[in-house]
Amino acid sequence: SNTKYLGGKVNVIRPKGNAQYIASLLNSKVVNFWFRQRFGMTHMQGGALPINAADLKKIPVPASTEEERRIISALYDEQKYEEIDNRFFELYRLSSEEIDIIKNTD
Repeated sequence: SNTKYLGGKVNVIRPKGNAQYIASLLNSKVVNFWFRQRFGMTHMQGGALPINAADLKKIPVPASTEEERRIISALYDEQKYEEIDNRFFELYRLSSEEIDIIKNTD
């Protein structure tokens, strides 16, 4: 059987488009910071945030070109997460002060 079972509450995302880019966005420091500020969330055991499907739809997705999405996807495949975060800082047009706040918030 091809049946898969997931324990606990799980959101399954079936992206329409570039899955690596979407995973990069959802796991970026800037989106994690945004969720904590917007919803007053704290990490659960294991570091996950308690996010539901309705919350995912509220994420402000930055404008990006196909080339930018391709580069971020390649960085995701190479597991270069710090570089991904830096790309998203640029896409969101954050100042150096805003970036410092995000990087120093856990």
